[in-house]
Order: sequence, then structure tokens, then C-alpha cells
Amino acid sequence: MPPLIAADPLAVTAAVPLAAVGAVLLYAAVAWVFPGLLRPAFRVLARLLYRFDVFHAERVPAAGPVLVAANHVTYLDWLLLWAASPRPLAFVLWGGYFRHPLLRFLFSFARGRLIRIDAAAPHAAADALDRVAAALDAGKAVVVFPEGTLTRNGQMLPFGRGVERVLKAARGPVAVVPAYLDNLWGTRLSWGGGKVFWKRTRGPFRRRVGVWFGRPLPQATTAAEVRAAVQEAAADCGVRQSDHLLPPPRAFVRQACKWRNAFRPAVTDLATGAERRLTWGKLLVGAWVLADWLRPRVGAEPH
Repeated sequence: MPPLIAADPLAVTAAVPLAAVGAVLLYAAVAWVFPGLLRPAFRVLARLLYRFDVFHAERVPAAGPVLVAANHVTYLDWLLLWAASPRPLAFVLWGGYFRHPLLRFLFSFARGRLIRIDAAAPHAAADALDRVAAALDAGKAVVVFPEGTLTRNGQMLPFGRGVERVLKAARGPVAVVPAYLDNLWGTRLSWGGGKVFWKRTRGPFRRRVGVWFGRPLPQATTAAEVRAAVQEAAADCGVRQSDHLLPPPRAFVRQACKWRNAFRPAVTDLATGAERRLTWGKLLVGAWVLADWLRPRVGAEPH
């Protein structure tokens, strides 16, 4: 019987990352040939980056032309909508991105799902809207960001009337689905807290974000009505996501107990006519003292 040869542990350990890289490259090659395989990867990526919630995806019709109108907060909005949607989506994309070789290669994975806008070309906007209408006539689901640009202050900008032109140009009935992207303001790829990407973000590493799909609207809907529907979706999503928020007393204690806030001003009192500042540490101690004084007088019930 030939002697058994034990495997080298170092060789096995080195082979594991190589095998993982090979698997990723193989998946990427197959996904380039069959772009539909990208959606599961996007869903995994969305859940790795965020605690990702999707609400009412069933409101997106399973077939037929659909125009999804969403707010625009980050450069990853398209990926989150693609991961949240129950059907493949097409996107409108600025043609300037195709000048970058790496981006052009990445966009090749989504060929057939991108509607390019060449801003420098004459009548570029009108041509892009006509291509969106043509995609709807072909039965596709198309995502548009009617604000036209990323929000710079966290608030939704007015919606352009290009939505109305697209809906009028489409030959068949089109379902308009409002969508809201929640809690992305302040992330690295938004303008919240500084320049896009080149800033230090605050908050948890995997913040909770959500995509809320509203009820479908009729084709005759105006841009203002679409914006109002997105705002309604924002309110509904905020109510649902509030289940994950800390109660105000606990949120205050957590904020006040951070070492970096111990000597930072928390409140400024001008009731006596003279300015008096309380740091987070003093405010926390004062809250404890006040709670001890109130407990025998109002009872021991929480909050």
C-alpha cells in the first residue's frame, strides 16, 4: 500500500483565495454573456453595503411598459432599484460616463438596458426622451430620475416635465410607479456631509436603507403629481422604518455617552437673558438627577 501524502496546510490556505478569485472571474465572464445573472449579484452587494429593505415590490407590474420615477440621492440609486425590482430595469445614463474606459467596460455588462444621453449633441434631451418612449413601447420597465441631478441638500428637487412628454409619446398604456430611496443622504456617494466619495461618513457601517414602491399612477399623471406620489411614498417609508429607530430617551443617552461629545456643547439656554451652555456630559448628569427627583413623585413607569 503506497504511503499517504499529507497536504501542505500552507498550500491549501493559499489555494482558497485563488479559488475564490477564480470563481468571481468565472461568474463575471458568464454574467457578461448572460446579463440577467447580474441581478442576484446586485442584491447580494446591496445587502453587504446596507441593511436593505424593499417594500411593495409587487406594485411593479410583472409585464408591460412601466415607468419607475424615483428620487435621486446617490450614484448607487440605480443599483439599489435594480436589486429591489422584481423585473429587469432599463436606465437613462449620461453619455459622459462612457468616456472612462473602466466605466465603459462595466456598462457593457448592462448593454441593452442603458439609454444614453449625449448632452453635447444637438437636441440630446429630446432624443433621449424619444428613446425612453421607444423602450416603453417595447414593453420594458424604465427608471427615470425626474430631478435630473443628485440632490445637494437632501430634499427633492422639482420634477422636470420630461416625464409628461415621455408618457404622451408612448403609444400604449404605461404604468407609472413612484419609488422612494430612503436614508441614503449622508452616505459616501451622496452630497450629504461633503463632496461625493471624498469624505468620512458618520453613523453605522451598514445603515438601514429602503426602497418603497408606491401605487401605480395613470398615464395622464403630471410631473407635479408624480413628485407628490414620491413624497407620499417617502412618508409611508418613514413610518415603516421608524420601527427600527431608538426611542428618544435611549437615543439621547447613546449620544451623550460618546466620549467625543462629553465636553461638546449640547444646548444653549437664553431664558435668563445670559447665555448658558450645557455640554452633553452636564446634560446627561442633569437628566439623571431630574429623573431621580421625579421618580417618587410621578411613579416608576418608563418614559
